Amino acid sequence: MFAVMILNLGVLTAQDYAKSVFRNEWIHHPVYGDVSFDTFIRFPNNPVYRGSPPYEWPVNGFLFRDPVSKRLYIYVGEYPANYAFDGQAPMQCTVLRSSEDGHTWENCGKVFDSEPFHFEENPSPVIHAPDVSVVYHNSIYHMVYDWANADCTWENAHNPIGFADSGIGYAWSDRPEGPFYRTEKPILHVQALEKLCGKYRRIYAATLVRRKKDWLVLAMMDSGQHFSWALVGSTAATPDGPYEPPKILLSVDSNTFYPPLLEFYPAFTHNWWVYAPATSVALNRNFQAIYRAKIEDAHTPEAWKLFQYGSVWHSEPAEHEYAGIWGQTVSGLVTPNGIFTVMFPSRDSQMMGTINLAQRKWRTPFRSKGLFASSHEGPSLLLLKRTYSEFRLSAAFSLIGSATIFWDFCAPLGPNTPKADASIHPLSFTRYKGLQLTENKLTLLQIDANGSGTTFFETVQQLPKDIRIDVLRKKGSLSLEINKQPLITEKSYPPGEGMIGMLLAPHSYLAVNSFQITGKSKPPVLKYIYTEALLGAGQDLNDWEIVSNTRFSYGIGAISKTEKARAKWNFEGRSFTLFAPKGPLFGLMDIVLDGETIATVDLFSEWEQPSEPVYTASWATPGRHALTIQNRTARLPVDSLETEY
Repeated sequence: MFAVMILNLGVLTAQDYAKSVFRNEWIHHPVYGDVSFDTFIRFPNNPVYRGSPPYEWPVNGFLFRDPVSKRLYIYVGEYPANYAFDGQAPMQCTVLRSSEDGHTWENCGKVFDSEPFHFEENPSPVIHAPDVSVVYHNSIYHMVYDWANADCTWENAHNPIGFADSGIGYAWSDRPEGPFYRTEKPILHVQALEKLCGKYRRIYAATLVRRKKDWLVLAMMDSGQHFSWALVGSTAATPDGPYEPPKILLSVDSNTFYPPLLEFYPAFTHNWWVYAPATSVALNRNFQAIYRAKIEDAHTPEAWKLFQYGSVWHSEPAEHEYAGIWGQTVSGLVTPNGIFTVMFPSRDSQMMGTINLAQRKWRTPFRSKGLFASSHEGPSLLLLKRTYSEFRLSAAFSLIGSATIFWDFCAPLGPNTPKADASIHPLSFTRYKGLQLTENKLTLLQIDANGSGTTFFETVQQLPKDIRIDVLRKKGSLSLEINKQPLITEKSYPPGEGMIGMLLAPHSYLAVNSFQITGKSKPPVLKYIYTEALLGAGQDLNDWEIVSNTRFSYGIGAISKTEKARAKWNFEGRSFTLFAPKGPLFGLMDIVLDGETIATVDLFSEWEQPSEPVYTASWATPGRHALTIQNRTARLPVDSLETEY
C-alpha cells in the first residue's frame, strides 16, 4: 500500500537519520537533550561501587592507571546526600584498586587519615577532601585535591567569613594507594582569590597535568546565583607550587559559542593533547561535550577548542544508571593499545550514587548506524534540523517508558529557567502533531499554541518493546502502520509544516535502529525565547524583572534591573533576526556577533511599542555562533531570536 502511495509524492530524497553520518542533523543541546551514536560498552560487573548511608552519593571519581604496577585505581569522591556539609560524615575520598583491568575491585581505604589536619595560619581543621587527581612522575605520585574546612558551609563557600575557607591542596605518596602526605599550605584557596568576571570565586574539582617545564592545574570555579561554571588554569614550576592566580579558560562569559551549564572534572591527557569532558547539570543529565587543547598551550584560553559537541555518551536502561550521568562527567584514560576506558557516576532508583566503567576504541567514537536517546529526571526534546510538510517516516526502535514521534513542530525553544536543574520551557511543548506511545496506548494527537491537545485517533493495546512505525503524511490525509499492521488508511488530516523529532517522557529510553524520512525538506527557522539568552550569559535572576506582557513575541520576556546587563544566544545557522520591544525604559543596545560588535540600535521610544525585528544578518554557510546583546544606556529588554539553519 505505502509503496504505491509514495509514488504520488514524486521523486523524493530518503535519509535514514539513525545513521551516524547524519548525527549533526540532530540538535544537541544541554537542556533539551541529546541523541548519541557512541560506541561505549559497559563492564559486566557494574556498578563497581554503590553508595550507602552516611555516604549516599559517591558521584565523583578519578580513574588512574599506575604506570608501575599497570593496575587500575578509582579515587572515589564520597558525599552525604545533597552534598551536605556534615561534620559527622565529612566528604572524603576512598581508593579502589583492580589487578584485573577493572573486572574485580578491592577497597584500599581512605586517601587521607582521620587525624585533624590544619593549613598553617588557619585554626579550622580541613575535614572535607572528596575529589582528587593523580600524576606519576619521578617515582612519586603527585595529587591535587579539593578541600573545605570545618567552618565552611554552602552559605559562605563563595564569600567566606572568619576562618571559613576551601580550595585546592597538594599531597604526595610513594604508592598510589597512599598514604598521601599533605603540604602545609594550600596551592589555591578562596580567601586568597579575587572574583573573576565579578562572579567566580569558589575553586574545586582539580586535575593536575605535568608539562615539559612546569605543572598545570585545571579546576572548576562556580558563580553561585549566576549558575555558570568556569574552567580555569593555573601554572607552577613544581607540583606543590606556588601557583599563578587562576585564569579563565572556558566560560559563558566569552562572546563566542559556548554551551551553558557545563561542569568539567576531571580532564585527561592523550598524546600531545589534554581533553576536558564536561556534563550539563540541567535536570535531564544526558548531554556531554569535550573540549581539548595542546598540553603545552593549555594555560591559554585561545588554545581550547570544542572537540565534540553532543553524541558523546548514552545511558543504558539499567537500575544503577537510573539518573543518567550524575555528579561529574566521565573520567577517562587511553591505553597504549588504543582503548578508551572511562569511569562514570550515576544514581540508582533509590538515589544512591553508583560508580561504573565502560570502554570503546579511541578511534571509533561513533557506530555506523543506530542511535540512543534517554530521559531521566526531566523530558528530552530531540529535533532534526529539517522542515517537512509531506513525508513518509519509517522508524524502528525499542522503547521503555513513553515517547512521542512528532512532526509539524514549530514551537519556540528555551529552558524553563536559567539555572542548574533547568528543564524545557512549557512553550516548547506546543505547536506540533505526533504519535504518542506508551506501554498500553497509542494516540495520534495535535498540540496547539496554548498547549491544549486534540486527539485524532486512539487505541488501547499492549505495545511490544520493539516497534516499527510507518507514517505517510500527505497534504490532506495521513496513513499509519504499526509493525506492518495498518491502523489508519488515508484518514482526513490537517496540513502543516515543521520539524520532525522525538519527545521522551522522564525515565524513558529509546534505541533507534532506523529513522528514515522520505520527502522534500528545507532548513528550519528556530525561535529562541529570553531564557535561552539569560542562561547563555550566566545571569543572576535577581538582576532581572521577568515580564508577562503582549509586547513580547511570546507574551514573556525579561528586562534588566540595572544599566549594565548582558544576554547571549548560542545558535547554529546561516542567519538571525533579533526581536525586541521599544519603550521609555530602554536605550542604546550593542549587538555582538562572535565577539565583534556589528550594530548599535536605539530601543528608546516615548511610548511602549510591541516587539519587532530590530536587526537581521545572514551569511553563506551555517555554523556555530553566539549573539550577545548588552545595554549602553538605560535598561535592557530580552525577547526572542529567530535563526535559520
